[in-house]
Amino acid sequence: MRASRQGVGRCLVAVLASFLLAVTARAEETATPEFRSYGVLIHVPDIEGGLAFFQDSIGLSIADRQDGLYRLAGETPLFLTQSASAELRHGESMPRTSLVFQTTDIAERQEQWRQRGVDFLDPEPTPNGVGVASRWRDSFGTVYALLEQRIAAPPPFTEPHIYNYGFVHRDVGAVRGFYIDLLGFAVRTESFFPPALPLGNADGSFGFMLHQDTEIAETAQRPIDGAGVSILFATDDLEAAEAYLRAADVPVRRVDPAERGGRRVLIIRDPAGVESEVWETPAD
Repeated sequence: MRASRQGVGRCLVAVLASFLLAVTARAEETATPEFRSYGVLIHVPDIEGGLAFFQDSIGLSIADRQDGLYRLAGETPLFLTQSASAELRHGESMPRTSLVFQTTDIAERQEQWRQRGVDFLDPEPTPNGVGVASRWRDSFGTVYALLEQRIAAPPPFTEPHIYNYGFVHRDVGAVRGFYIDLLGFAVRTESFFPPALPLGNADGSFGFMLHQDTEIAETAQRPIDGAGVSILFATDDLEAAEAYLRAADVPVRRVDPAERGGRRVLIIRDPAGVESEVWETPAD
């Protein structure tokens, strides 16, 4: 009788262990992948002309090149690649993705860049929540911003320096769930919203910005292969990320690794149609 009870006990333990393994496997299959803010990719219709502009006019040197993907020097990963079309992804003066460079003296930097052929859309810097800024265009028409922080003395930095990057939407409320609930980024503060909502990575570091501009036309970027800026995210497992995003009905498409220096990449669209890229954890 005792041997029989022991046999039944061992059988129950085995069944329970098998059940726990199955539950763990299912949990792992449905676990939310981690997405991290990584950097910026600039699409230019003429790669040699783009490299010349960012080197000669802006002062960024080439740090690395891999099969048509060029990384520019700087703390924040910034890449140039060839676009299929010269048509802009955004309107003439209102980008859907923002890339902001920082300077210690905006008047001096504007004058220097103008002499190098940079086209500024704003004759004079305009005030914002942290200082003053001016919009400028590269040689293909993509719009960026140059900012001087004035609310507090910034830590020392070497120019050209990226201050931040992010997305511009007419209604941030319509897309914040995509970046916060689905992709897992955290609100760092709502003190500046509207118009600016800074989001952070899971480790607490700064990620990117969501900007609200009620004057912008809430339409999808156009065309998908045109000139402009893409925000880059990183993840450790691209297959898991793709399955997770597709299950949430996010528009997803793969990029030929040859177009991104051999990297495995997804292009995704938020609910307003603005695209970004997800790169499998970069080696650099």
